Amino acid sequence: LVRYFKPRGETYADTVLFYYSGHGLYDDLTGKSYLATSDVNPDEEKWGYALRDLVDLLRESPVKRQIIWLDCCHSGGLVAVKDANPGEQAGYSRCFVAASQEIESAYELASGDYGVLTEGLLQGLNPQRLPGKWIDTLSLCAFVNQYLKDVRQTYPQRVLFLNVGEPIDLTRCPGNETVAEKLPELQPDNCPYRALNAFDFTPEDVEVFFGRRVLTDELLGQIYQHHFLAVLGPSGSGKSSVVRAGLLYELQQGKRRSGTETWQILPIIKPGESPLRSLAGVFIPETFRFKKKGEAFLNSSVAKLRAAGAAALVEMIEEEEYEQPVVLVVDQFEEIFTLCRGSEEKEQERKQFLNCLFGAVDALAGKLRLVVTMRADFLGKCLQQTAGNLAERMTSCRVDVRPLSDRELREVISQPATQVGLKVSTELQERIINEVQAAPGSLPLLEYALTELWQAWHKEYEEDKTIAPELTIEHYRAVGGVEGALEKQANQVYQQFSGDAKKQGLVERIFVELVQPGVDTEDTRKRVWKRELVSDIHPEVLVDDVLAVLVQSRLVVRDGAKVGKGEQVETVIDLAHEALIRHWSKLQTWLEKHRQYLPVIRQLRGEAKRYVAEQGNKSKHFLRGVKLEEAQDCLAKYGNLGYFDAQTQEFISLSKKTWIEEETEKEKQILEALYMTAEFQWSQRNRRGSLISITKAGARVQQLRDSRPEVKPDNCQKVVEKLQETLYNRIKEKNCLECHLEGHSNRVNAIAYSPDGTILASASSDKTVKLWNAQNASLLATLTGHSGSVRAIVYSPYGSTFASISGYDVKLWNVRDRSLLTTLTGHGGLVNTIAYSPNGTILASASHDKKVKLWNTQDGSLLTTLTGHSDSVNAIAYSPDGIILASASWDKTVKLWNTQDDSLLATLTGHGSGVNAIAYSPNGTILASASHDKTVKLWNTQDESLLTTLTGHGDSVNAIAYSPNGTILASASHDRTVKLWNAQDGSLLATLTGHSDSVNAIAYSPDGATLASASHDQTVKLWNVKLQFDLNLDSAMAYARDWLRNYLTHNPNVSASDKELLEI
Repeated sequence: LVRYFKPRGETYADTVLFYYSGHGLYDDLTGKSYLATSDVNPDEEKWGYALRDLVDLLRESPVKRQIIWLDCCHSGGLVAVKDANPGEQAGYSRCFVAASQEIESAYELASGDYGVLTEGLLQGLNPQRLPGKWIDTLSLCAFVNQYLKDVRQTYPQRVLFLNVGEPIDLTRCPGNETVAEKLPELQPDNCPYRALNAFDFTPEDVEVFFGRRVLTDELLGQIYQHHFLAVLGPSGSGKSSVVRAGLLYELQQGKRRSGTETWQILPIIKPGESPLRSLAGVFIPETFRFKKKGEAFLNSSVAKLRAAGAAALVEMIEEEEYEQPVVLVVDQFEEIFTLCRGSEEKEQERKQFLNCLFGAVDALAGKLRLVVTMRADFLGKCLQQTAGNLAERMTSCRVDVRPLSDRELREVISQPATQVGLKVSTELQERIINEVQAAPGSLPLLEYALTELWQAWHKEYEEDKTIAPELTIEHYRAVGGVEGALEKQANQVYQQFSGDAKKQGLVERIFVELVQPGVDTEDTRKRVWKRELVSDIHPEVLVDDVLAVLVQSRLVVRDGAKVGKGEQVETVIDLAHEALIRHWSKLQTWLEKHRQYLPVIRQLRGEAKRYVAEQGNKSKHFLRGVKLEEAQDCLAKYGNLGYFDAQTQEFISLSKKTWIEEETEKEKQILEALYMTAEFQWSQRNRRGSLISITKAGARVQQLRDSRPEVKPDNCQKVVEKLQETLYNRIKEKNCLECHLEGHSNRVNAIAYSPDGTILASASSDKTVKLWNAQNASLLATLTGHSGSVRAIVYSPYGSTFASISGYDVKLWNVRDRSLLTTLTGHGGLVNTIAYSPNGTILASASHDKKVKLWNTQDGSLLTTLTGHSDSVNAIAYSPDGIILASASWDKTVKLWNTQDDSLLATLTGHGSGVNAIAYSPNGTILASASHDKTVKLWNTQDESLLTTLTGHGDSVNAIAYSPNGTILASASHDRTVKLWNAQDGSLLATLTGHSDSVNAIAYSPDGATLASASHDQTVKLWNVKLQFDLNLDSAMAYARDWLRNYLTHNPNVSASDKELLEI
């Protein structure tokens, strides 16, 4: 044996066949098998030639083609023991055949001529069995294997064999030795290349799968000896193809390892977003697969796997009653990291999946063989996993996919073409090999370029059937080479949609959806259901049209054999290969554009699905806070691009609605707590604490309005009103809200601002009218000439004159030089009040004589006298349009007069005592009346109906006035106060205190910033109402902050903790 397999010198045979027929021995103590030699004597420890020594000899032998056939007992050690295979090496071919298992006997024929295996070999080597064809080691082993099965009832032994490398030709029928080798017949319409598609273990794919013979043998050896195999390699290295068209096909054929043809190959799975669901799908009965029962069965199986783990998987496998080992392939194993992630639930499912797989592998002790394919850049993540003891398994049971050698590349390029009668020029082969070797991971690009080369040749052939059946360098240049073919084709496909922006947008979206952005790893492809591509923006018809083009162009693949709901078969879409991610620049640009939001969109879809599936507390799935803001931002950017389906959009909408409700209730409780604290502190006379608490509440109201306007607690207005009241009715009543005008020696009966707001006039019982500078409160002039108490004063609308009353007379004054113009006489009693018409041409006066007189302001002539009241007329007021004159009397009524014909239009009744004052709102829709009965009534001027009654004063209400913008109604009372009311709803806004006697009159400055009040206490007070009574939260907060800042900064008794309130 040494002489033949390891001869001295450099000369040795190309092929050596060693056939042994005799006795085989097995040593139970050492576990070694032997071939009996002439001096064998086990009693003397002479066992013969150890099979392990033969294995070592073969491993070291330079002979490239080794054939070993052993027809003896215990010969299985040649191929069964660990490391029996001398190793897979490029260019080496081996055929090992053993008659029996290592610890079993081999049988002789009944005739005794030779063993059963030898009979099978002789029949298999008969050249007449395959006329015109070679008998090689593969076909021989297949024949012998079947022969042994046929005679098994008589001779119960199982042949073992191992074939490595290329088949070795053994013999053929005589007379055919000189038949020239020819190319197969040309098949011009049969493309022998697979573009970006992975090769599968179908006859059509296997027929054109080349270049991975050595790697396939290595994988066969590993999975034959071990229960787990991890096939790792970079993207584009051909992992999936070699497992499918190499390993699985050879296992299925059973020509290279004895017995593997009986192994059950389960459906290949990819983990996807739910690995347990993918695993459970393997065991759906075929009759259920596309029916409602399938969905129910699947859900039940997933639940079992979650609950029982590996025990459930073992039960599923054993229920199938497989007699031989089952092979489960998990392709793209990295998806347990790329797709099954993003939540604790997914992390837990990943652990359960690993524990299920490897727990079952261990428990079934060889009955389950597990193969995974994975990108090598995810090995680090595997080594961090403790579940299923994955880290140790990946280290000890791994085969790395190596780059193809020159010889293997040449096979990949030329052999598929040969199968369909084509040649590939030597120049083209060399050019492709040089380009591919310089670009690792470019096998998909190579296969795609070869496909395009064939397409280019086929196009020429369609035009000219006489062209040579050869792929040339010219074809190569036309398609753009290995690197350029894919980019060129992808761009051309995209440009097909250049006239339709919506379709181009869908193309972009489809490719982006089919990519899973990497986290510390490269991007990977991601399968999606076709229904997930359908949206309001991209209807199903549009999706189908675009997908048809992409599938035909071999850029994406479509698979319809998936479990669906009801009777529907779902369609799943996938990238043809990850090479598109690496080598199509347009796709890379799209991915960078969407990289920030793509994970967010997918997470939102997942959240929406979990919400829909939830049977219990659905609200726990709703988005809140930052996640909701991110979702809304993402929806705003991508909602019109088709990335959000209706389900996800509704989920975001419901999340927002729920969040608003929750936040509103929470803020309401916070505001209520601060409000009640402020109320309590005020009741305890803790003025500073009350202001701080209500300012905090105001700050929250401001923040809600500015940053979360959709959150609107119904107690916000109450907080604002409390803040205003605290600031302006309490804290400020002795400083900023009050200013005194002193100078009269008797009570002040009336006040009036000039139309330009620069002068304030006051009339007093001291028989004078004083004119004050409204800006600095300085006295400008004192007008004398009245013989008695001055009861009223009013400016003309244009400010050129003003009128005053004293006793029975009305006096008109020149504003410019303050000279008396004329005196109007005619009333039979004291004149109580006067009013100019809006255009200034008429002056009305009302008197104790129960009459209202109208005077021409140009010449002082009496125009008419209105009668109808039964007691003193105390007040009069023109409507803003001047059409109606209202009069109020001590007879408890208000009368409305038509100024066009002096007719009485209506009489308003309802007061319980005399009416002291009336005022129209600036828009003329409301007439207010104030009475000795302590109330103010608001009347609708359209139908004279009573709108509301304002109560709160403790004594007679003497005067009323609307603010210029009509939002505030001020009332002055004998109870020494001025009250400010919300003119819209009649609510009390504030009470101004400071006068020491009855308040007789009030007047707003034209700009509404100041309210003047006149009193029996001989003073006029000016109130700063601008900040509060614009109903402006910001101005109130600004004032409160200023006050607090001043107090906290300059008060020496303020603690350090209190100074933190400066941040309010």
